[in-house]
Amino acid sequence: KSKVDGYDQSESILDQKWDNFHAEWDAVTDMWAFTRQWLIEAKRVLKPTGSLFLFGSHHNIPITDLVLKELGFWVVQWISWCIPNAFPQRKMIQQVSANQIIIHARIAQSPLHMYNVDRAKDYASLDEWRRTGKVPSTRKNLRDFWLINNDGRAAQRYPFLVHGAKKPPEVVARCIDITLPEVGGLVFDPFLGSGTTLEVCQYLNDWIPTP
Repeated sequence: KSKVDGYDQSESILDQKWDNFHAEWDAVTDMWAFTRQWLIEAKRVLKPTGSLFLFGSHHNIPITDLVLKELGFWVVQWISWCIPNAFPQRKMIQQVSANQIIIHARIAQSPLHMYNVDRAKDYASLDEWRRTGKVPSTRKNLRDFWLINNDGRAAQRYPFLVHGAKKPPEVVARCIDITLPEVGGLVFDPFLGSGTTLEVCQYLNDWIPTP
């Protein structure tokens, strides 16, 4: 069984037989240079009204934010993704990492990016229903705090051995759904990972939960 420095070494994790699990995907020697390189290409292909969503944690988000500003992107906001069923911290040497930051950015301060406020309100109603158990009587705009579990269905479809940092379809769908125009929109994922973005784009309306 493989053991990787810096990752959970508990027996319950090792019993899952992660024989092919290595951490090369998470080993970037120069995070600033790497981030700058791919963001230059992202800026080249991003439409003036398009949006860019970048996921990360304290390991890379501060650098990412600074590189975005250095390259002339406009940071719309930081979104906090709260993960109630986050992976446990079995070594008990720190708190469980149950959140990620999503940076929403666009090419420049103007023109404004596409924002589908009706779909944003749909997701806001879903979040309110999850918090209170009641469907809200008033539709409100989506907040920058997203309460979304890791998705067990995604784990079954894409085994963990394939990729160590899959995103649940819902969190990807929100990014796409609230910023993609109804007609003529394109989605570009420069890293793709286990294919969640492709899955969401192909079956966007088949799985999105409703209150």
